[in-house]
Amino acid sequence: DEDEDEDEDEDAGEGNQHMMPEQQSLTGAWQDNAQTPVWKVLQQQLMAQYGQGQLAHYTAVTVPATLVWAMSAQEQKILEPARRDGKGELNIHLIGSTYLYEGLSDWSILARASPPDFHTVNVHLILGTPFQRDGKVQDKTGESIHFDDLPSVQAKLQPSFAQISPKKKYGAKELRSKTCRSFTHGSTTVKVHCHEKLYQNVMNEVPTPHLAFMSNPGFPLPYRRFYDAVLIDLLEKSIPSVISAQQGLTRNKMEELVAAKGDRHAWSIVDATMKNELWRDEAYQCSETVKSYGANVNLQASPFPYAYERGDGDWIVKNAVIEFFSGRAAGPSNIEMLATPENGIDDEHVIEKADQEFVSSLRVPVSQPFAQAMRTWAQQEAKGCLHAGTVKDWVECCKGISC
Repeated sequence: DEDEDEDEDEDAGEGNQHMMPEQQSLTGAWQDNAQTPVWKVLQQQLMAQYGQGQLAHYTAVTVPATLVWAMSAQEQKILEPARRDGKGELNIHLIGSTYLYEGLSDWSILARASPPDFHTVNVHLILGTPFQRDGKVQDKTGESIHFDDLPSVQAKLQPSFAQISPKKKYGAKELRSKTCRSFTHGSTTVKVHCHEKLYQNVMNEVPTPHLAFMSNPGFPLPYRRFYDAVLIDLLEKSIPSVISAQQGLTRNKMEELVAAKGDRHAWSIVDATMKNELWRDEAYQCSETVKSYGANVNLQASPFPYAYERGDGDWIVKNAVIEFFSGRAAGPSNIEMLATPENGIDDEHVIEKADQEFVSSLRVPVSQPFAQAMRTWAQQEAKGCLHAGTVKDWVECCKGISC
């Protein structure tokens, strides 16, 4: 099933530099990416289309626009290896995706903004929790999109343009049908492949990615221990990787961040939040965790944030901070794996009453770097867990807090 969009803009070649950004061909803009980043051209086009204020409240643009940012900002690390292999294909893995966030993306943006070197962009959505509700989802007018009859059981160890009307509720069948298909613009086709499995169970079945993307991965919380194996794989293979992290802000700070459009002032806002919140802030958590493996992490304020009201007067800004890493620094020691937490002899009655997905996560063996990051998080956010050694210990110390 293909959605074909006609490319109305001819490649103007050298003439592109004299065109207004909203008229410029994104395909042609790649030849000047070093001087005028393609992501900036895309940002201006999207602002002209939706308005600066509304753009930050429309779910569907966030992920594809951020992928364009990554390719534009890290062209040498992401695109050059793909160009050298000569296949004309680009492989992108979106790890930990859901149909309700990544799956509602307008993938025609990626088709329109991809470099002309590639006739096919394979977007692999790794949907370990396919129908998890991941914050408020809004259409291009800022109205909430509603869903119905979504499965409550998620995939265990085992998204796509959607101009969805908020007037109608969409279930699993509709979401799947709108997600796993092709989006063509000019000579470029984005093919969205959906895998309702955890990354560990599909990573050997799909092509090695030129870029990996993780939105709100939440590590090193105990509930997210399965990300340890993901990080080790990405780091050992030196896969260029992007983390998209959220922050909680007041309405005034949210509006200030959106208006700053990812510039230095935007960085000052997100950086101050990280320094104030430390391990309570997802962007700080994730960057410190990746650094613990011996990796260098580049952080910046996202030029494509997505904001929605939390309900208590404050706002959640998804994709507030973008973090990029690729491999470990030269000369780090081998990553040591630790034993899985054991059950005490009298622990079963406690464990049986606990959330079984949480228990399953606690039973996932992790490496020394992940465990150390988890302990450092606990020093600030879960002091009762500092000496937790068994599954029962973790279940009990995490009662009433977000683990």
